[in-house]
Order: sequence, then structure tokens, then C-alpha cells
Amino acid sequence: MSLRHQIVNSVGWNTSAVFVNTLVQVLRIAVLARILDASDFGLVAISLAVVSFCEIFSDLGFTVPILHKQDITKEQYSSVFWVNNIISVAIYAILFATAPIIASIYGSPELVSIVRTLGLSIIINSFGKIFQTIRTKELQFRFLSIVSIFSSIIGFCFILLLALNGHGVYSLVYGTLIQITLRQIVYFFKGIKSSTIKFYLNMGEIKDFFKIGGYQICAQLCDFIVAKADVFILGKMVGMEELGFYNLAKELILKCYSLMNSISRSVMTASLAKIQEDIERTRKVFSVYSELFAYLGGVIFLFVFIFSSMISKTMYGESYIEIEPILKVLCFYGLFSTFISPSASLTVARGRTDIVLKWTIVTAVISLSLTTASAIFGLYAIVYTQVLISIIFFGLNWKMITNKLIDVSFYDYTKQYIKSIAIMLTIILICSFDIRNIGLLLVCYIIVVITIAMICIQRGFLKYLKR
Repeated sequence: MSLRHQIVNSVGWNTSAVFVNTLVQVLRIAVLARILDASDFGLVAISLAVVSFCEIFSDLGFTVPILHKQDITKEQYSSVFWVNNIISVAIYAILFATAPIIASIYGSPELVSIVRTLGLSIIINSFGKIFQTIRTKELQFRFLSIVSIFSSIIGFCFILLLALNGHGVYSLVYGTLIQITLRQIVYFFKGIKSSTIKFYLNMGEIKDFFKIGGYQICAQLCDFIVAKADVFILGKMVGMEELGFYNLAKELILKCYSLMNSISRSVMTASLAKIQEDIERTRKVFSVYSELFAYLGGVIFLFVFIFSSMISKTMYGESYIEIEPILKVLCFYGLFSTFISPSASLTVARGRTDIVLKWTIVTAVISLSLTTASAIFGLYAIVYTQVLISIIFFGLNWKMITNKLIDVSFYDYTKQYIKSIAIMLTIILICSFDIRNIGLLLVCYIIVVITIAMICIQRGFLKYLKR
């Protein structure tokens, strides 16, 4: 199989897995929202954030050097495997001991057992992580996607079964742990058959891994702050119930964004990498992709905005009606995040990880500062602040990445997004008249979709991308 065919095949499988997993997660929330309280979702949000923070350190950033290095020996793989396991056990021990402190900070004693239970995933992940990374390196996305899809579906079934049998918040906890365990068991046993992991550990042979991994940990920490600062701060300032409302709304927006971002990165990175030496052509291809995904983001988030009331009632039920206004505001957060996402493919294609590190540090400082400052004014102050942060990041993205890599003026950078923003604002203005007729709103939305489709055809996007 040629490399090009492998890439196309990998993109297809990866996109399918992201789509199915997103659908399963949406169904899971829709079902559990009718069984669990908003505070339960808040407890799980805090617990998952704490565990995710710990997992940044558990693999020591070894994923990047494994993907980067092409001459890794069997002894080095073995050393990485055992170091990961030892570190993961140590980190879980620390998490287990500090769980009561975390619970006291948020005034929720239930967090002790939830954090300790979910924290087991740190150890479980350490057994299969290296084999998952090796499969990724070998572009075996068909295998990875199938495992991901089936573990997600089975995990959802367990969550549903536990919830219906009255296990409350622990249905989410145990179900999530089962899903992770199933996935890592498959990775481990399939990986151990095709590799020669043995009882061998030599720190000197993997010192380069620590150096590369150190930079990765710094970048991941900054990304984590950007992604989760609002969760930690809200949990402390406004309580678990309001955090639950906020997190459910944000997760829905992020699922829409992640679906587009996955497709964007898969397709764009491969395309831009091939023409990275031709700046003029790179600029043109980047512009086409950016405008296309801007329209796609506009269509998706406009739908969520217009039908936010229906989405809230359908997905979460009448008891979660507080989600609707949060969802509407966060649509703009999702839209501007979509505008920024193509630059990630640009940095990877041009091999400029130094810019990525600077970007993550700057965005982490801004996100943490503004989110903390707004927290004293309550839930909605943080919600609007997330939109403000995404707009600031949009401008910084041009200054720090796009202009630096492909020499694009601010006018050329913004003009590809103007139509998407203008269309969305026009419909929002119409919706401000408090139109309750779903049929009329649907007609307006269909007109927008047709208009955008005609623009794409007129601009010749499909023909250009095909070439």
C-alpha cells in the first residue's frame, strides 16, 4: 500500500471513529441528563479534569519521541514501557493520598471516592499507551478506530445499565473506567504479541526521550490550563450544579468543534506538508481550507444557536433549561475556535514546534488570568469571558503563527471569515425578535445553508480541493 493510500485510508477511519464516538457521547449525555442531577455532571467534570492533569505527567511526554524517532530499539521500547508503568503507579499513589484535600477545596466529600476510582485509569492507560502510539506511528488507524468505536459503545451500554439500576453518578464513573479498560486491554494483548517488551530498564538509553518529552509536557500543561481553567475555577466559585450546566453546554460545543477539527487536521496537515516549500501555494491552500471550514463552522454553530431551546429540551430535558442561554453564548466560542484550528496544521506541516510552545504559554497565561478575574462576577461572566478569550486568540493566531509562517496580512487573514460572521450575525439579529415558530427558523437556516453552498460552488472550492 502506497503512503498516499495509507494517509487517505487513515483519514477515513479516523474521521469515522471521531463521528461515531461523538454520536455515542451525545446519546450518553441525552440519556443520563434524565437520570442524573446537574451536580453529578459537575462532580465528574472536576474529577476528570484532575485525572487528566495527572495523566500529563504519567507518560512523561514519551508519545512524541516515539512518533518522531525511526530507529528505536527493542530495549528502548522496554525501558519506556516500564518507566511509564512505574511513574503511573507513583502518580496514582499521590492522587489517592491527596483526594481528600481536593474534596475539601471544593466542599464535596463525594469527590474522594470518585477521584480515586477514576484515577485508576492512569495505571490502566500505562499498559496500553505505548502500543497505541506504535500503531499510530505505523498508520494502523483502522485497528485503532475499530477498538475506539467498540469500546465507546460497550462503555455506553454499561453506563446506561448502571444508571437505570440506580447507581447515580457512579454509573458515569464505572462506565468510563470500563470503556478505558476494554480499550487498553486490546492494545496491550495485541501489542505484546507483535513486540518484544521484556523485563529491561536502562534510563541511560532513553535520556533523549526525556528531553523531547519535557517540552511536550510543558506544551500539554499550557493546553490543559487553556482547556480546563474554567472548570476548576467554576467548581470552586459557583458550585457543582452550575458547573454541571456549564460543562454540559461547553462539552456539546467542543464535540462539534472536535469533529470538524479532526477532519481539518487530518486533511490539511497531509496536504500542507507536501507543499511546505512553496510559500505562495501554501498560502493559497491554507486560505481555501480556512474559508471552507469557516463556512462549515458557521453552519454548525448557527444551527446550535437557532435551535438551542429545542436542543436543550431534547438532549437534557426540561430540568436543564438553564443550559440554553449558556449554549447560545458558547456558540461564538466554538465559531472562533474553528477559525483558529487550521493554523495547527500549518505549524505541524512546517515543523515549527517552537512556535507552538510559545503559543501555548501565551494563551495559557491569558486564559488563566481572564478566567480567574471574571470568576468573582459569577457563572455568566465566565461564559462571556470564554468568548472574549477566543476572539483574543483569533487575533494572536495571526500575529504569532499565520503571518509569521506564510506572510499573510491581517486583512487577508480576516476577510476569509467575514462572510461566515456576517451571515451568523444577520440570523442572530432576526432571532432577537423572539421568533418561536420552529418552521420559520428552519426556513431561515435552510436559506443560509443554500447561500453558503452557492458561495462554495461559485468560489470553486470543491474543484480546487480535488486538484
